[in-house]
Amino acid sequence: SRFDGKIDRIRTFVKAKPAKLEYDAIGDGYMETDAYFKKEKIVRQTKDINKDTKPDTTIFFNNREQREKVEIDTDLNGTLDTWQYYQDNKLIRMEKDENNTLFGV
Repeated sequence: SRFDGKIDRIRTFVKAKPAKLEYDAIGDGYMETDAYFKKEKIVRQTKDINKDTKPDTTIFFNNREQREKVEIDTDLNGTLDTWQYYQDNKLIRMEKDENNTLFGV
């Protein structure tokens, strides 16, 4: 989609319906963003910005394709430390584990 001759999107279909979209948003050749679909609607999106094959951010969507919950590993240490909760696509609550005590790290 950048017209540079490199693959930056891979779309997977099951029975002619979207199932997964892999995307290289940065243009470095690494597909860091994955989107997963059910009944032709996005249900989850992950992003791996440090290229360790583990999602650093996961976004969960409701049946209207609005953000419902976001889980983030802000310091990229492999442990989730921030959770955001949404209602009608508006942030209503945020939780942050600032000293890595939630999971005993």
